[in-house]
Amino acid sequence: MAENTEVNEVSTEETTPNTTDLESKIAEISAELDALKGENTRLKSSVSKANGEAAEWKRKHNALLSEDEKNKQTEAEEKEKLLAEVEELRRTQKVAVYQSKYLADGYDEDLAKSTAEALADGDLDKVFENQKKFIVDHDKKLKAGLMGKTPKPEAGESGGKTMTREKLAKLPIDERTKFYREHPDEYRELIK
Repeated sequence: MAENTEVNEVSTEETTPNTTDLESKIAEISAELDALKGENTRLKSSVSKANGEAAEWKRKHNALLSEDEKNKQTEAEEKEKLLAEVEELRRTQKVAVYQSKYLADGYDEDLAKSTAEALADGDLDKVFENQKKFIVDHDKKLKAGLMGKTPKPEAGESGGKTMTREKLAKLPIDERTKFYREHPDEYRELIK
């Protein structure tokens, strides 16, 4: 066991670095760091100077532009502005066309406009959402309309008979035949 402790002492001595070596390494790294900081400062200064010179040259260049070049630049800007206006007019026209079609289909004005704008902008999620709203609203209106047109049942006798002998006599022959087929017992009672 004594031999193991000696081996451990030897191995730790070999792996422990010398403090003078560490100090010299730190000094080298510090010197390199200082050199890099100086280089970085010099490069920043050079970039700043180059940017300033480029700005100055650009200013001089713009001052030296001929009238023809200035006119070309102005024309290009006006052309871009006109193209933007044309695109906006095209979009407005599309919206108007789509809106009129939706109004013709029965959409209310706000929903038709919203749907038309969404379609012109390519927002299909909004288009489908608005169509769903329209269908729900349309179905409600249709059901309400149908319920309003449904005739009220005539007040009848306590047995629920709505046909009388007089009514039966006034019916055309084909309706009388239909009544006979649908209500044979009631028909027999009425003709007694």
